[in-house]
Amino acid sequence: MFSPKDHLYKETKMIKLGKLKLKREYDKFIRWAKDEVGITILNISYRKIRVGKIETRPGLQFILELSKDYNLVVNPQTRREKGEYQLLFSSKFAEIVRENHIAGYEGENLNQAIISYAVFSKVAITESIEKITRSSLNQIKEKFAINKLWEIMPNGDQVILFYKKNSDFLTNKENGINRQIEEVIMGLVSKNDEFGYVNRASVSILYDSKENFERHFDGKWHYYFR
Repeated sequence: MFSPKDHLYKETKMIKLGKLKLKREYDKFIRWAKDEVGITILNISYRKIRVGKIETRPGLQFILELSKDYNLVVNPQTRREKGEYQLLFSSKFAEIVRENHIAGYEGENLNQAIISYAVFSKVAITESIEKITRSSLNQIKEKFAINKLWEIMPNGDQVILFYKKNSDFLTNKENGINRQIEEVIMGLVSKNDEFGYVNRASVSILYDSKENFERHFDGKWHYYFR
């Protein structure tokens, strides 16, 4: 899974920061994809994928920079590639390897490579949220305790705010407290943002209540997040 703890994410981050160089064949393909398709690929991962009991096929995972790159080649509703990108990308990669005599792919039919995608910016935003310290969250809870803020739980690219009662959300929406808390949260996330990806639309700030948590999830986080 492509996440902040994943080796491929960490490697891609080093590439993005200019601390690690791409393999020659990856660099050539990425330049071609930018010029011909209009997508920004930051990194590529090659591995063999088992498709049967003993059969394998080559697999290429493209680490796209932004969601807009993903949406150019994949239908976000069906998660299926648009047009003939699977064949186009696999055949182009095979051509680059063949024409540049690049070793390491001997015996592999790269024209039949299985293509998959991940989006770097989404995981970078998740990392920015995960870096918020519990002490910082506790300070927000203390500041807005008078407004019945009970808990703050980061969850991937989301931050969930829990009031004590369901009715507290509407009260604090009307008096502007929700917006104040959101601004504080966004300030913390932006402070951890290394690449300028964070904006209000990229971070989901959701609301729930202690009342709902105890009534429907028995007051247990593993039930809530399963």
